[in-house]
Amino acid sequence: MLKGFEKGDGKGKVVVTCDKCGSDKPYSLDQLNSDFIEELQEYRNPVFECECGRVEAVNINLPTFDEEPLADDLTIQEKTQRENVNKLIMMIREDYTR
Repeated sequence: MLKGFEKGDGKGKVVVTCDKCGSDKPYSLDQLNSDFIEELQEYRNPVFECECGRVEAVNINLPTFDEEPLADDLTIQEKTQRENVNKLIMMIREDYTR
């Protein structure tokens, strides 16, 4: 789960909380690969691996808030997670970072 963001060198870091062991780990935004894959017509989803072995991929092919606003029936946790995914999309996807 995306917990939030930290300032740092370059673009900063995204903090991911492992849903297995509960640990938080920062990952450099500069090292995330979000290339557009022509044959699939979508962006490469970033993958985060925890020291416990759990792997989490974040779908950055979701519509952004400028394309589709949040639904009103989301829980606070779902809304926060979706907001963090939206921020990540804006920070790393090449159609927003150009």
